[in-house]
Amino acid sequence: MKNKELFEKTVSILVKAYQDDTLIAGEPCACAVGNIIASNMNYKLIKTVGSIKWPLGVNNAKWYDVVCLDSDYLKAEEVSYVDIDIKSTGYSKNELWLIEKAFESSENVKQKSEIFYKLMNTVDCLREIHEANTSDVCIAKSLFVKETV
Repeated sequence: MKNKELFEKTVSILVKAYQDDTLIAGEPCACAVGNIIASNMNYKLIKTVGSIKWPLGVNNAKWYDVVCLDSDYLKAEEVSYVDIDIKSTGYSKNELWLIEKAFESSENVKQKSEIFYKLMNTVDCLREIHEANTSDVCIAKSLFVKETV
């Protein structure tokens, strides 16, 4: 595996986000990459009704404009914040785009299990990025299974 430590750290971040219900598709602060950046930058996610935000004063997920939209219009000070956010993850801009694309995919699944399937796609993407073996991927995927009481 190319970077087992980063693979495991990223999976751990996503498992925690899944368990804490801080994953929301289409929300730059609460999607897979939003949670990865928040964890690496020590941002405490703020839950509100129907959304999750980063703390006030944080760059409000401008990373999305750079990674997903490839924006040229960000001001110089915004770009420096975004660069810090992106570098904190250990991934390149393109790798974060692949992770985000994997998370935002998975159509035609039941609402209740949608996030789970999005995470399975995300782990498959991490497998490709890190050249992980089948055993590591199976272990990673099993961490997302929530126990029912």
